[in-house]
Amino acid sequence: MSMGWSYNFIDEAKAEFVECFESAKDLVFRGKKLGFVELRGIYRLNASMDGIVYNREFDLLVLVGKTNSKIPLMLLPTENMPKGFEHVNPDKDCCLGTAHEVLKKWGPGKRAEDFFRWIIDPYLVNLISFCETGKCVTKERPHGYDGLKCYYSELLGMTIPETDITLKYIFDRVEKKVVVKGHHICPCGSTQNIRKCHMESIRAFVDDINCNELSKEGFMQDMSGIMEYERRKR
Repeated sequence: MSMGWSYNFIDEAKAEFVECFESAKDLVFRGKKLGFVELRGIYRLNASMDGIVYNREFDLLVLVGKTNSKIPLMLLPTENMPKGFEHVNPDKDCCLGTAHEVLKKWGPGKRAEDFFRWIIDPYLVNLISFCETGKCVTKERPHGYDGLKCYYSELLGMTIPETDITLKYIFDRVEKKVVVKGHHICPCGSTQNIRKCHMESIRAFVDDINCNELSKEGFMQDMSGIMEYERRKR
């Protein structure tokens, strides 16, 4: 199956709005000039979470990359974000989650309807909840780089320092297509063989990446972000 979005993604996405305007733009984003199809209009949220119904209209902007190789970006151009709500990136796009998490939730079909239901709607629900109560409905993680490490720490069942080393080990194995073997020293820093340490979680994750294109695509995107962040820190 192609890793691009469904063929009619733009038309499907436009149908999610009450009214929507489409335009093609070349924008400088994260320091690079990129081509996007911009969809902007009124989006009417109607979602239920934990027994509470959330209804509200948003001025919503979705940027769809022309190459179909990245996750669409979402912006709320006229929204006054509440103080303490950290889930907005420096380029003003909404932080929808790690690439690995988003792609796994979105699903292999990459349909526009699923992107709105499983990715956009929960973000907007959390925004409304935070405005009203100071808390998100879903579990919060730190924003940005720290959030990435926290996500993979939970996924691998490791501490943050252990995860930091292990992600680089996994990335190297996946990139070079090298099998994880039990007699290797565990990358977590314990000095034990992997089979006596984190064999189960590391092998399960690597197997999932190797067998699931969505999982691999998301992981590689996240690692690209992590390595770029660390390069800038040097």
